[in-house]
Amino acid sequence: MKSIEESCQIYYDQCPILLHAGLRFQEVADAEVWHGDVSVFSVFDLSSGELLGYFYLDIYMRFASYLGF
Repeated sequence: MKSIEESCQIYYDQCPILLHAGLRFQEVADAEVWHGDVSVFSVFDLSSGELLGYFYLDIYMRFASYLGF
């Protein structure tokens, strides 16, 4: 599994504050997603360990996106 850092390296290079936001990301294996290229990460508060939510990463353009579907 790739880490969020590996998956989003280009974004981290452009926005280094993301690396210091006090969050920990953990990839969710076998999550139900709308396309096989989508990755899902649990987002935790680094200091308390509390689960804050989920981050869905879908970096690929799809034809249907242009049609409003």
